[in-house]
Amino acid sequence: MLFGISLLGINTWAAKAYEDSPSFFPIGLEAVEDPRDFPEIAAAGFNLVHGYRFEGAYEKYPNTNRSARAYLDAAQKAGLRVLMGLELYLDNKTPREKELAHIKERVLALKDHPVLFGWKLYDEPAEQDPPVSSKNLQWAYQTVKQFDPIHPTTISTADEADEKYAPYAAAADILIPDHLPIGLTADSTPPDIAQYIDAPVRVWVPKGKVVIASIQVYNLAKDTLMVGNPPTLEGRVILTHGRYPTYEEIRFMAYYAIMLESKGVFLNCYRYTYDAFEGDKGDDVSRKNNPSQWARISRVSSELKSLIPILSAPTQDRKKAGVEIEDDTSIDMMVKQHQGKTYLVTVNWSPDPVEVEIGLASDRFPNPHIAFLPGGRRISFDRGSFNDRWSGYDVRIYEIAVRRP
Repeated sequence: MLFGISLLGINTWAAKAYEDSPSFFPIGLEAVEDPRDFPEIAAAGFNLVHGYRFEGAYEKYPNTNRSARAYLDAAQKAGLRVLMGLELYLDNKTPREKELAHIKERVLALKDHPVLFGWKLYDEPAEQDPPVSSKNLQWAYQTVKQFDPIHPTTISTADEADEKYAPYAAAADILIPDHLPIGLTADSTPPDIAQYIDAPVRVWVPKGKVVIASIQVYNLAKDTLMVGNPPTLEGRVILTHGRYPTYEEIRFMAYYAIMLESKGVFLNCYRYTYDAFEGDKGDDVSRKNNPSQWARISRVSSELKSLIPILSAPTQDRKKAGVEIEDDTSIDMMVKQHQGKTYLVTVNWSPDPVEVEIGLASDRFPNPHIAFLPGGRRISFDRGSFNDRWSGYDVRIYEIAVRRP
């Protein structure tokens, strides 16, 4: 089983790849092109990487099966898994046989590598001009599965994946919604990710698929494919509100996505560059080139890593678990249970601070000990409830243990 649920055709892969960690919870980082960065990334708590270099032509980084295997080898040495790209140009003008032969060659060359997580089939196929044919992607999917039935395929989308992405469902096992709200418009806010995660969860999860959200950590204003620089990229949106997400925003979006049934997260992106365009430097949030932003990112990823056993546990029905919270509040809650303890993961989806009371049923929690995570600070409990105060976009996690007489 993958992420605690069954996926079509990949149960064998899950058993093989994660026999030492059956509840593997992806904490991924996108746009990692240079294997020399792997030790820094692994030390920050990440367990999965993806490089755009294997989906297209980068002048600086070769995209060959030999270089792909070297990338996988380096990831294995660092203790990382890899979402591997497939170089596809599946428009209606591309000869199908050429593309499928390329897929076959790469899959056969890499499918047995022990740290291969899965295959990135296409990045935002519905957003291309014209959109990539879902039929073409299904052909690609069938080719992958013919030669590697046990690793999942993924596609990503920057749009609401409801009706627009339903035709692509047959071509992937995992959907990666990558809505990037920070700085997109003057009115964009972190909770905007909800509509881009909720739709694919409703469409895909009932089909036995999985959603893993991509969370923005870089500055959109430095994405030249968005801001229209160089001038040859006509028709691109000019972003005047671009900025880096704060630590609080990154942390909120990561936990909010998990609360919305994202089975892990990707942080997007590490080094966002387009070497094909002269003078295009993109963005870089590495410790060397942007130490302050990397500190924010790694603080979140390290915390997520420390909580993997809790976050990967099944979500409980709040009321059946004996937990009460006000209905008319900006606080959302997810209840987990692990090793005899109950965990309350809470987020404030409002930019405004709020104080809320949380009640615990006396029959389920007769003598509770409540600690705030991380850190373990004890929370006062009185007459069946406790109060706390959340700042804007705050995340608060509580560990509840019942002390037996």
